[in-house]
Amino acid sequence: MTIESSGTTHPSDSDEGVPALQAVGLAKRFGRFTALESIDLTVRSGTLHAIIGPNGAGKTTLFNVLTGQLAPSKGTVLVHGESVHHVPVHRRLGVGLARCFQVTNLFPELTVLENVRLAVQGRHSRHAFDCWSTVGRNRGPIDQARQVLERVGLQRVAQRKTSELSHGQQRLLEVAMSLAPDPKILLLDEPTSGMGIDDVPVMERLLTQLTGDYTIIMIEHNMAMTMRVANRIAVLVAGRVLIDGEPDEIRADEGVQRAYLGEGLSA
Repeated sequence: MTIESSGTTHPSDSDEGVPALQAVGLAKRFGRFTALESIDLTVRSGTLHAIIGPNGAGKTTLFNVLTGQLAPSKGTVLVHGESVHHVPVHRRLGVGLARCFQVTNLFPELTVLENVRLAVQGRHSRHAFDCWSTVGRNRGPIDQARQVLERVGLQRVAQRKTSELSHGQQRLLEVAMSLAPDPKILLLDEPTSGMGIDDVPVMERLLTQLTGDYTIIMIEHNMAMTMRVANRIAVLVAGRVLIDGEPDEIRADEGVQRAYLGEGLSA
């Protein structure tokens, strides 16, 4: 399986003078329970910024706040310096955010190509679910979908039903659908979840090649892979950022070692 670069480029911090994404003083409370407290996070353009932490640390809640599925109890989210606090979740793609969920969210009876074509059309709400128009009318979205599939290495299975794919291929298709609207920032929730040992290196190569063309924020439990692909890693413990630094800093930090009991961090 080959993964080709599409040549897609997005502005860098040096061009814009601001980070791609910032969380400033984020807090999220559910009644008396505090899921997030005073989260500050700065993600530079063209980097892969991983978020790790024990179960229950608040990682998914943070993603839900960043993508607008949950409103913060306090604080704000900035995308390229602009607050998206009042931008509803269904319009976050318009400011450059796309999310890939931990659980696959595909149309199983449609082909791989049709799934991505719908994601391409999703950029324009009036055409988002136009599944019945002629091929000629849909040539633009179909061509774009083929380019995305080639990038993630799924071009050979474009005409297969999604339900026929392996789990690893479905995870790649999820990423392809997130890339289809050409976002600036891609949020990946456990991209290797449920993958077999042979599939993980394919996802790792894809993430490495996407970094630079896209800004990636990733939740991941595979520590060895995370240490290899991430530019920076933020460690969440009990709803707070314990440390945010480069992989070598994270690996050597005693607090992180205690949080994980040393498991997986020396790989």
